[in-house]
Amino acid sequence: MSSVVLRPLAIPNEHGGWGILLEPVVLALAVAPSRAGLALGVALVAAFFLRHPLRLATRDFLSRKRYPRTIACAYLALAYGSATLILFAMAVAMSSAAIAIPLLIVSPCLALQFFHDVRNHGRELAAELCGAIAAAAGGAACVMAGRGGTSLALLVAILAICRSVPSVLYVRSLLRGSGAVPAIAAHALAVGAVALFAPPIVIAVPLALLARCVAGHYRSGLTARRVGMEEVAWGVAATVILAMLIR
Repeated sequence: MSSVVLRPLAIPNEHGGWGILLEPVVLALAVAPSRAGLALGVALVAAFFLRHPLRLATRDFLSRKRYPRTIACAYLALAYGSATLILFAMAVAMSSAAIAIPLLIVSPCLALQFFHDVRNHGRELAAELCGAIAAAAGGAACVMAGRGGTSLALLVAILAICRSVPSVLYVRSLLRGSGAVPAIAAHALAVGAVALFAPPIVIAVPLALLARCVAGHYRSGLTARRVGMEEVAWGVAATVILAMLIR
């Protein structure tokens, strides 16, 4: 293991994934703050770290190959997995086992995403959408850990999905040429969903994101770095505004 550089194995290089994970967690902690929710949020971060070394180690084991990185990844996965379980147990002890319900509901999404990861297809649309849905469920679980109630948990999950799924399609349309229509349609559907389930004033957020989506497809010379930084900014702004509007 001395010849293995641990940093690229220990820290996932998924800038978009960070936003998809953290936005619903931060929103949940803002509207239903609690120590249990914080413990669960950190557990979700540990689980996010777990994915990278676990998929590498699993891929090596399934191909019956052992590289210098393989054992290092296995140890990192064990460390992250242990941290996830300990933090989740702490969250349950401070709240209730009911916080596991949203995560159990999206467990097929998690399984499908990991299946794509192991096959080195983690950038496929299905995998990215599964990750977005799972992160939204994580936000709902954090609300429940803070005893925010089922209605608030569902609202946070809906808002998270209405932010992350259109964002995934928007970024793919700009950087991979997948077409503007799916991204714009997803943003329009998000506006409709928020209008149905959220207080009327909240609709301003998906409307702003829809306008950004339409305008974005008339811009040229966009780089992956620039799009990523802009999405981080939009995510921070959306999370802060949503927290203020639904508290």
